[in-house]
Amino acid sequence: MARKFTVVLEKDGAVFTARCLEIDLVSQGKTPGAALDNAREAIGLYVEQNPKFKPKQVELAVVEV
Repeated sequence: MARKFTVVLEKDGAVFTARCLEIDLVSQGKTPGAALDNAREAIGLYVEQNPKFKPKQVELAVVEV
């Protein structure tokens, strides 16, 4: 069964970073798609190597200041 994870993309200079909030994992790529592909691979490896892990519950909110 496929699991869903929250990934935040950010442009960081010449690269994009993809941060998985449930695992505290960060990957990079030259394009948003490459960063997401790298994050998907890293998340998959993490889940495979840690079959009993429980992802953190994440909620996203927009705060107005």
